[in-house]
Amino acid sequence: MLIRVLYYNMSMPLTVGILSVYDITSWRAFCV
Repeated sequence: MLIRVLYYNMSMPLTVGILSVYDITSWRAFCV
């Protein structure tokens, strides 16, 4: 997950916030 966040940071720093929040939410939902 961290790698994806870093990749988004280098690709699109403007949408990294939305992508990271969405990724974390889906990841937590998947774990729970």
